[in-house]
Amino acid sequence: MSKRVTAKKNERLNRLKGNGSCEKWRNRYTEQKKLSAKKTIKTNLQQRNEINSISSERNKLSKSIEVMEDEQKQRIPELGKYTALQSAYLQRKAALKCEKYMKSGASTVVDYNHLLQKIIGKADSSGQSPFRLSPNQTFVLRSSLHLSNGDLKTAKKIFRQYLGFDVLSSRNSVNDIKKEMNICENYDIKIV
Repeated sequence: MSKRVTAKKNERLNRLKGNGSCEKWRNRYTEQKKLSAKKTIKTNLQQRNEINSISSERNKLSKSIEVMEDEQKQRIPELGKYTALQSAYLQRKAALKCEKYMKSGASTVVDYNHLLQKIIGKADSSGQSPFRLSPNQTFVLRSSLHLSNGDLKTAKKIFRQYLGFDVLSSRNSVNDIKKEMNICENYDIKIV
């Protein structure tokens, strides 16, 4: 046999016996295992810390959401049913709750006034507003104040400018009532 083959055999035998290079390989292997175990421990600790921080943030967010929901429930009081047949006390109480809610939403007096104008204007745009005078009421107002068509037009413009909506009925509907009132059949004239 050649020297090379015998050297390899001897080396293998030494490894099997635990002498020499086999011992070195074992030491390296155990060191590598220890290092890889340390690395996995570090990565696992980092991942665990990240998970803990994320879960604590999630808990904080859920608590803050619960607090906000509780505040929202306290901020919006329930009015219950409101009818015109209720006592004056219950009506006043409901009106004060509504006013308090609107004032909490509007931070300044200007904002509050603007909000009221928008709410009343919204009610007016639906056509069923208690703030708009009927044609008969507008006619009575016009005749009692002796307003001309120009004066009525100016009054409508001023109401629209300052209130945000028109309180008076149209001039045409008022003129129609005026024409109905001018019919001679409505009057009995006797010459004495």
